[in-house]
Amino acid sequence: GVMLINSLLILPAAASRNVAKNAAGYMRLAVLISLVCSVAGLVLSYYLNTSAGAAVVLLCAAVYFVTLPLRRK
Repeated sequence: GVMLINSLLILPAAASRNVAKNAAGYMRLAVLISLVCSVAGLVLSYYLNTSAGAAVVLLCAAVYFVTLPLRRK
């Protein structure tokens, strides 16, 4: 539970900061990433019969690592 809470606070915000152009976009994108990763993680954990928290965390981490090369300087 603690890992899920921490990852949903930090990873979507870090990922959206990599690609957002302004503060409003930053917040909208962080919420969107959180929602998509949460729902996709729950669906993935259901079909793969794995832990839901771990699936959500792995998806959030994957989104972060995908956006890392797109980082704005």
